[in-house]
Amino acid sequence: MLQQTRVEAVIPYWCAWMEAFPTVEALAAASEEQVNARWAGLGFYRRARMLHEGSQQVVREHGGKLPETVEGLMRLRGIGRYTAGAIASVCFGVPAPIVDGNVLRVLSRLCGVACSPKDGPFASDSGLAWTLAERLVCAGGGERPGDLNQAIMELGATLCAPGGSGVDPRDPLRAYYASTAIGRDVYAALMSGAAALDSDEPFESGGRTYCWMHAQRMAAVGVTSGVQKVLAAVEESLRGEGAGSSAALKQKPSKKDANGPTAGAGGAGQGKRKGGGGGADEKTQPKMSKFFSKS
Repeated sequence: MLQQTRVEAVIPYWCAWMEAFPTVEALAAASEEQVNARWAGLGFYRRARMLHEGSQQVVREHGGKLPETVEGLMRLRGIGRYTAGAIASVCFGVPAPIVDGNVLRVLSRLCGVACSPKDGPFASDSGLAWTLAERLVCAGGGERPGDLNQAIMELGATLCAPGGSGVDPRDPLRAYYASTAIGRDVYAALMSGAAALDSDEPFESGGRTYCWMHAQRMAAVGVTSGVQKVLAAVEESLRGEGAGSSAALKQKPSKKDANGPTAGAGGAGQGKRKGGGGGADEKTQPKMSKFFSKS
């Protein structure tokens, strides 16, 4: 029921559903009309149909008991990798990963992924996100996998939501976000003059080496999607740090303050620089929104 439907909307439907079908056997024995009547109002009736067929399969092939492995669960009608991982980890303590939009955001910030979190190479069932999520849930001997999976989803829905900055002091993972570190390093390099937007030369910042990925190459590998929103949030975050006004961006940091204000998730791209290494004149300051081409 929660697929594509919010929790608060589901609760009354779930209560009525469980009253009508308290066991898998009761659901399996129900008619299609009875199932659809209890689902009415939620939409996406294909979900109800697959749930009904899946319950019949559980009764017929498993004696009314759900399989406890991801592989067994995925053989049931209507259950894919995400749902199988959720059931296995939450209900049976199996260290199985789950990946949804919330988890994708957390993983992309932890690992500094430049593309949109929903792009295929990262988000598909065979993408990098599933490999990263599996490493997390299996770490430390795979203890409490259900709690871990639910915690990551909750973090992605709240403090690490699309509008999050990556520097919220309430975020327990803020010190581990690679995207935040990249944004901080690049900002400091631009402000100090160590990096230039119109140069192809690599530059050092924060003990790491960076180089620009220009628009043509970005488009070729599909990393322009979603970047503008991230960078707009980064710039807003930077403007809110330090002195709490845009004046913080007008002043070139000293060597002592080379790290600059804390940045949100950010990266590097293409733009046209109007001036030198950053001075008191605002016109010479590179704008975060020009890190990437708008193409």
